Amino acid sequence: PWLATFAPERFACAYLGTCMVHLQNVLRNASSVERGIGFTALGLLSKSMTSARGVAGLAPHLQPVASAMKELFAKRKKSTPGWNEAIVCAGQIAQHLGAPWEQHAQELVDPLFHTGLTAAMVATLAQFSKSLGPAVKAGV
Repeated sequence: PWLATFAPERFACAYLGTCMVHLQNVLRNASSVERGIGFTALGLLSKSMTSARGVAGLAPHLQPVASAMKELFAKRKKSTPGWNEAIVCAGQIAQHLGAPWEQHAQELVDPLFHTGLTAAMVATLAQFSKSLGPAVKAGV
């Protein structure tokens, strides 16, 4: 994420694809601790990728990210490692990418509510409401 912050356009052109493939593997296959770190890195990366090129580069990778989040939220256990980081990441992606995340965020609203209220979840739902379209706001 720090390299992306330093040179976002160059990062989007040269490294984003490789980075996202690696992060997707971490979110799917890594140990529980690494999964949380992966979600944290992805949230930070979304902050740097707000240019048109960055958003376009991230867009094809959002479905696998949302699927990893849904799988984690389906466990309904707040104690599951990576759970809190995934919730925070969902809000960060909404804040920084907006519309490309809208469909995926809409699919996450119900699983989020089934996990019970936490401060991170409330902040993420507030971010969904602020940054995304009416369909997501209606679900929140």
